[in-house]
Amino acid sequence: MGTDSVVLGAWARIDRAAHILDIGTGTGLLALMCAQRNAHASVTAIEKDGASATEAGNNFAASPWAERLQAVHIPLADYLPAREFDYIICNPPYFLQALRPADARKADARHADGRWFTALARKADAMAAEQARFGCILPVKEYEYLGQEWAKLGWHGARVQRLLPYPGGEKVRILAEWTRQETIPEIRPDLYVRNAGRGYDDAYTELTRDFYLSP
Repeated sequence: MGTDSVVLGAWARIDRAAHILDIGTGTGLLALMCAQRNAHASVTAIEKDGASATEAGNNFAASPWAERLQAVHIPLADYLPAREFDYIICNPPYFLQALRPADARKADARHADGRWFTALARKADAMAAEQARFGCILPVKEYEYLGQEWAKLGWHGARVQRLLPYPGGEKVRILAEWTRQETIPEIRPDLYVRNAGRGYDDAYTELTRDFYLSP
């Protein structure tokens, strides 16, 4: 399991959401975590890659929450949901203007240009219920770019926390939530995967304990 997705799935404030959307679900990890954490939510997971969407559907069918999970093979731009969502979660493509890998599927999964983030915010805004939240995890530059797009749409930062591999580590990810409601952002202390001694950090272990057999 990817650390970013596991942390985002454990961190997202989905407890009051009745309808959750996972954008770009891949093999379905985030959607499964949402279904596990919120026993009352229905979770729709969309994925434009056919092979990944099929795998996600198979993973959903084999899970204890199959009746509340749906995988849809469709690009984000083409998706027209029948309902609005209370929480939209996404572990989006990273690396604006970065060198793209030769493998096309890997490129789509981890690289994006600015237009993709603009489209993501606009589409999520159109699908979100009035009190909805949008949660994601991104590197610093991409987080700042997406935040600008949300601001243009009248959304506000609600909650933010830095994720680092260990104290002083250079690979920084930002866990973030936005909402239409004006609020004072909740800025959480830095979260570390490992502590200074390179063992798993206590806060990380506590956050993710329900999703690992052992840290």
